[in-house]
Amino acid sequence: MGRYEWESGTIELPPGVAPGLRRVLDDVVDEARRLVVDEYRSVRENLGMMPQGKRTAALQSIYAIPYGDREAARRAVARMSAEGFVRRHGGRLLSDIEITGELQASGPCDSQWSERGFTLTLVDDRTLEWVVDKDSWARRRADGTALAAAAIEFLGAVQWTPGTGGVITGNDECNSDNNGPCPDYVTRRFGPVGENA
Repeated sequence: MGRYEWESGTIELPPGVAPGLRRVLDDVVDEARRLVVDEYRSVRENLGMMPQGKRTAALQSIYAIPYGDREAARRAVARMSAEGFVRRHGGRLLSDIEITGELQASGPCDSQWSERGFTLTLVDDRTLEWVVDKDSWARRRADGTALAAAAIEFLGAVQWTPGTGGVITGNDECNSDNNGPCPDYVTRRFGPVGENA
């Protein structure tokens, strides 16, 4: 049984920090795209000898995505995405150029990054919005993403200035159910604003 939970907040960045954060998060997304291309090549190799009409039936329909192993989880998500392309194209196998083009078209813009229900949005190069969608074990799943790991590592090294930072708050159904309607609780703190909240 899952536990519905969620998390959100905003972080005010010091001047000049946004370009470095953008580079780090873009690298995470680029790596995720490379993994999808690698997995797509594997799928294409496995299905290439089958008639087009039988390819989608040969794909997995249930995916086990491990929580505790970030790299294995990323690989499983990439495999799921790769197989999704085969399904969407009715079993037709795409070339490397076509799959790369589809990934570019469906990827995030340069101010929003997402992975497994976790989204970071950079607003005006000063405010970072942090959102974990409400879902079963959503915060646990988000914590296991490469995106969260990269963001937390980067933000941990920031030279914060007065008036910068922020608080991420969350809640879950167990907290609300056991205690009635409960206020959100702090899950993460960054910089002076976070320390003083």
